[in-house]
Amino acid sequence: MRDELYINNQRVDMSESGINLTFRSNLLSDISKIVSNYSYTIKLPKTANNMRIIGGAVLPSSESDFPYIVHSGRVLRDGIMIVDNANVVLLSIGENIEITLSWGASSNLQELVSGNAKLRDLPFSDDTDKVVTSVLPGSSPMMPYIDWGIEINESTWNAFNHPVLTLSTIFQRIKNKYDIEIVYPESIEKIAGLCIPLTSQNVAEQNQIDEKRTFYVEKELTNNSQDRTFVQLRKDGNQYCYIGDFEELQNVGIYANHIDIVCDMDLHLIVYQEITFPYGYVVPLLFMGNEYTGETLSEEVIDTNRTLFKIKYDIQISGVDLSIEPNIEQCLRFDLIKASTLVYTSSSDNSYININPHVEDLRQGATFYFSANIPDLKLTDILKSIKNMYGLYVTTEPGKFIYHEYKEVYSKKSVAYDWSQKLVSKVNVPNTTEYRLDEIAQSNLFKYKEDDTVKGLYDGVINVNDKTLDAEREAYTSIFAGTDEYGKPSNSSYAYIPIYHYNDSGEVEYDDVEPRILYRQYNRTWRTTFIGLGWEALISEYYGSYIDFITKAKIITETIKLSPVDLKNIDLYIPVYLRQYGTYFAILEIKTGDNNLCDVKLLKL
Repeated sequence: MRDELYINNQRVDMSESGINLTFRSNLLSDISKIVSNYSYTIKLPKTANNMRIIGGAVLPSSESDFPYIVHSGRVLRDGIMIVDNANVVLLSIGENIEITLSWGASSNLQELVSGNAKLRDLPFSDDTDKVVTSVLPGSSPMMPYIDWGIEINESTWNAFNHPVLTLSTIFQRIKNKYDIEIVYPESIEKIAGLCIPLTSQNVAEQNQIDEKRTFYVEKELTNNSQDRTFVQLRKDGNQYCYIGDFEELQNVGIYANHIDIVCDMDLHLIVYQEITFPYGYVVPLLFMGNEYTGETLSEEVIDTNRTLFKIKYDIQISGVDLSIEPNIEQCLRFDLIKASTLVYTSSSDNSYININPHVEDLRQGATFYFSANIPDLKLTDILKSIKNMYGLYVTTEPGKFIYHEYKEVYSKKSVAYDWSQKLVSKVNVPNTTEYRLDEIAQSNLFKYKEDDTVKGLYDGVINVNDKTLDAEREAYTSIFAGTDEYGKPSNSSYAYIPIYHYNDSGEVEYDDVEPRILYRQYNRTWRTTFIGLGWEALISEYYGSYIDFITKAKIITETIKLSPVDLKNIDLYIPVYLRQYGTYFAILEIKTGDNNLCDVKLLKL
């Protein structure tokens, strides 16, 4: 048996011990542990060739980045490639060069599964991932019927309707960011209809930008009358401020009757005036209501002669608090001191006034941006929740994360490997036999996250008839809470998530809740439901083959002679048949050894 290892397409020098590899299936693995199959640490001799390949990284003065990046590797046994597209990492250099070799998952899949990537880290754009809350509930797939705790009608849906984020959208965003396709069985069509309701009401930065109003000062501001405000503002669209002429005060104010909340105002006004000598300067004054703000208005004499002054006023104000209400006392005005000698006034092209409301709560008609309201959930936990809800196991391929039903293993008996002739033992007794799987108890509890607003009971249990096991364990607790149903569960009922309630004064108040997962469907209107998602229902419908796996388990370990060709072509999810025992087994693990002798762990089907 001759092993060859290539790192970055360069053949390394090997010791006589060769390479021992571990091939491990994910049939009973947690998602966080499916990152890859892996080898034991490989020790390479410190030959000149190997030192060259690692860039002389042994020297403290070396600036080689070889120890800090992942390298490509492949393994050949007797000239046959048994591992391709492996990841090689340098661990340490002592008497030998120690590396690890892992394969079976790409680095981007490792980043997705083993990292702390969160749902809100996916590429959500405020340009596209948004909804207008005024959409009638049930009329849009993004705004399906959900009972939010108060009556949704024409006066409340604008502010109190919330969208949902579908699992299909999440899977697509994962593909966009990580180039990993999430594949699930066509037989479980409900996965495509799962959604996460966005129950928060956070204001996005874009909401602040949406509410900003900018007004530009008219170019020509000629005014020779007395006691008149010279600033005239354009009305830009029906949603912008109204410019009113208040005759009783003989001025023109900035009057924003469409904004009923406190806001900031930023102003940059450059005004040019021509006045006749010797009557002095004509100073523009900034008023808030009837009170002068006391702001300093910088002035600069641009040109002068015996009869005419040309003066520039540069007025810059930022952060003026202004409560905009429909009355003259709260308007912003620019007044002139009495001056019958004013000849001409004009503004520069860059004169403007910005109104920036303080948006603290989503108002009726506001845009609901996903970016500010995505739940704080890890992507790994979402993928786990799908695996556990539908009793699935996971395999990986380059660029793919694939869910499978356990019954697939049983269905492949017709193409099972017959390793009867490869079994080394001649006594028809396994090397070792175990009778229980790790982390299995007599009662295996499946739960939803606790939430005080949920009244129903949605937990479930898988019982295993084995008195030698621990009495009880918590098999899985979802990151989501269960959800009650509005009305008696039926084809027309829908989910009930009471995030709103009426206080004693009849005003609507908001309450936060735990994240939820629902099934969205269309029946004349779009609606969401939790029917069929309780653990008892899920276990009853989807866990039959898994229960067969864990009930009265028998795990044997045998020595089986597997050639390099066997290892190259192995599919860990195809069963093995051993005539000596007259039964089929699922492969759990293969550890290679010398002379092609492998320790194989098998689970009786």
